[in-house]
Amino acid sequence: MTDKRGATARYIPSRPAFKIVLIYSVVSSLWILLSDRMLSQFVTDKELITLLATIKGWFFVLVTAILLYGLISRLAARIGVVKELKTILDTTRDGFYVSDMEGRFLEVNNAYCSMLGYSREQLLSMQISDVEACESSDEVVEHCRAIIDKGYDCFESVHRRSDGSLLDLEASVNYSSDRGGIFYSFVRDISERKHAEAVLREKDEQLQMAIFSLDRIVDSIFWLDHEGRFCRVNDAACLMLGYSREEFLQMSVMDIDPGFPTGKWSEHWQELAEKGGQRVETIHRAKDGRLIDVEVMANFVKFQGKEYNCAVARDMSERRQALRELAASESKFRSLFENMGEGVALHRIVRDSTGAIVNYRIVDANPAYESIIGLSRSTVIGKLATEAYSTESPPYLDEFLTPISTGAPLNFETYFESMGKYFSISAIKWEDEGFATIFSDVTLRKRAEEEKRLLEDKMRHSQKLESLGVLAGGIAHDFNNILTAVIGNADIALMQISPESPIVENLRRIESAATRATDLARQMLAYSGKGKFVIESIDMNRLIEEMGHMLEVSISKKAVLSFSLTRPLPLVEADATQLRQVLMNLVINASEAIGERSGVISIATGSMECNSAFLRDVWLEDNLPGGVYVYVEVSDNGCGMDKETMKRIFDPFFTTKFTGRGLGMAAVLGIIRGHKGLIKIYSEPGQGSVFKILLPSTSKPEEQANETRDARESWQGRGLVLFVDDEETVCDIGSEMLKMLGFEVITALDGREALDVFQRHPEISLVIIDLMMPHLDGEQTFTELRKLRPDLKVIMSSGYNEQEVTQRFLGKGISGFIQKPYRLSDLETVIKKISFESREA
Repeated sequence: MTDKRGATARYIPSRPAFKIVLIYSVVSSLWILLSDRMLSQFVTDKELITLLATIKGWFFVLVTAILLYGLISRLAARIGVVKELKTILDTTRDGFYVSDMEGRFLEVNNAYCSMLGYSREQLLSMQISDVEACESSDEVVEHCRAIIDKGYDCFESVHRRSDGSLLDLEASVNYSSDRGGIFYSFVRDISERKHAEAVLREKDEQLQMAIFSLDRIVDSIFWLDHEGRFCRVNDAACLMLGYSREEFLQMSVMDIDPGFPTGKWSEHWQELAEKGGQRVETIHRAKDGRLIDVEVMANFVKFQGKEYNCAVARDMSERRQALRELAASESKFRSLFENMGEGVALHRIVRDSTGAIVNYRIVDANPAYESIIGLSRSTVIGKLATEAYSTESPPYLDEFLTPISTGAPLNFETYFESMGKYFSISAIKWEDEGFATIFSDVTLRKRAEEEKRLLEDKMRHSQKLESLGVLAGGIAHDFNNILTAVIGNADIALMQISPESPIVENLRRIESAATRATDLARQMLAYSGKGKFVIESIDMNRLIEEMGHMLEVSISKKAVLSFSLTRPLPLVEADATQLRQVLMNLVINASEAIGERSGVISIATGSMECNSAFLRDVWLEDNLPGGVYVYVEVSDNGCGMDKETMKRIFDPFFTTKFTGRGLGMAAVLGIIRGHKGLIKIYSEPGQGSVFKILLPSTSKPEEQANETRDARESWQGRGLVLFVDDEETVCDIGSEMLKMLGFEVITALDGREALDVFQRHPEISLVIIDLMMPHLDGEQTFTELRKLRPDLKVIMSSGYNEQEVTQRFLGKGISGFIQKPYRLSDLETVIKKISFESREA
């Protein structure tokens, strides 16, 4: 056959194929000859012979077709396998070629072409000797015969590339006797390996050269033979152990290494040979008896055809001492770390692909960290901060970078909302990429500071209100004295003048103006917590229901008023009028907080047991007694208040309105304080507000008036009355009112004068005393009068409220109280009540 080179290539069929063709030819020839002869002997009918010959021919064709099909199928399979094999060989990285007995290339793959830089056509026109750099044509043939004898060979060779350069190859050759003898060769490029071996040989040569300069090396070097005796040492070895070079040459390794077992050198040599080297830490004994910690690295060295054990020893005494000190320091640090009362955590920063710091990882934590932070050490160690603390970003990352970047420690306090605790955190640099954090739980201190601050705010607010309350009370007291004279004179004048008189209208205007002035004085007293209280037992549910219509018409049309009243409800001792003013103020404020939006104002009542801890956190009042309190809660879904507004809501003249006096909430506080109650406020911006008023409950039943009208109308005063007041105008109008009621009157302008008058007139049956007077005030005068006559009837008069006065005279037997300013009818009612009580007694 003709190959691609245009030359005639010898093709020798394989022996199995030749045998098959030969056997088939012989069998087919015998079949044709013998079958015809045998047929002619047994059959004489020509038509039957013709039919049998036809059948025989078809049978021969069928057998031949089957045999051809099997041969062609096998040939096609072999062709497919050859194609697949050729594809694999063309894609492998190793070179492959097929050659004959004469060294000619019959087939090559792409890798081999790439190795040598020839094309496929060029290599198929060449012989192995054309590229073989080490062998001639005769040597190649001789080598092929050697391969035929073994059937296989693996060797290293050098081939010449197309550019003339040499290529180191490792060849694996298999011989096949098929087709007269064919060689299949796989070759691998080992140029890099050869280069590495050359470099290694060069280093070995340099080592051999370095052997002659051992004395320049600072580490101790010992050469030992198979018996463990020293063959060579450098100056550093002599200096370290104190022996001379001549002394070393008379010694063995056992003389300087007290830990080396005697007679075990051969085993050590064998072990060293198997491992190829060894690194150990041991102790050497110096000539003066000192023991020196050394680190020994031993290996084999070939020199002048002999093997030596070359041991390089380094003095590790200082390092060992440093390690021991470091271990002791580490032990102290670990002990301090594990037993600190503060929580300590060690962290390393984490950078992203750009080098930016994006997180930090917890690498260690002490037991106190677990108890203070509340996270298990086993769950947080090794985790990123975002994973350990379940946050989207690492907590306080920017702050913690301060000690890393500047080296300065960082200290700050913060509040962990998830834990409900305050922590003092200190951060210090721990290593180049790490920092340590120290956590201290300062919750108790912060809460104590907060309580102290709240207490100071309460004290300042209380002092402010107390000062202004004293001022307002003083003004209201003096104002009430003036109004007592005005209202009393107007009242008497109206009783004495004819109804048809033209000045009646003027007197009524005077009375109306004085009444309005009285309301102003009462508001000032309410602000000071000493307003006029008419104390009675009140059901708050009933009071709220009675005010329902008034409250509904007072709020915005877009606000809805809802009630949630608890029944039954304990009674409270209070002034109904003052409580109505409180409710009206709170509901109107809630309506204004809702504004033009639609909203709901809720009024709820109930009772609750209040302990001392609950009563501490109230506005201004401290040391309120625990017990059952009745509460009225006014809530809205209006604009709400921030903390600063809540702090100032009860300040005098503070208002969030565009216009207004700002006394509404201050008056509310004064009224509630006067009733020994308390106020709690809950509010957030945009979430509305809740005002909760709590009043102490009472077990007294609701008071009912049992005095009949006939008894009142039949009453007439008689006897001598002492009227005491530091205001002369009040004395004058009081004296005139008492005379109109049928009494004889003696007046006094202060307490001392009242005592003198009383001693001169023992027939006095009733004394009316002003509470606030110079020299001796009302309380002191009352005490002295009771000493003179224990059963004396005394009525106390004041601009302050009844509850304030009766508390001061609790258990002292005061007969009655009258609030300034008052009319003739008010005075008559108080005196009549005392008279009826005396009569019943």
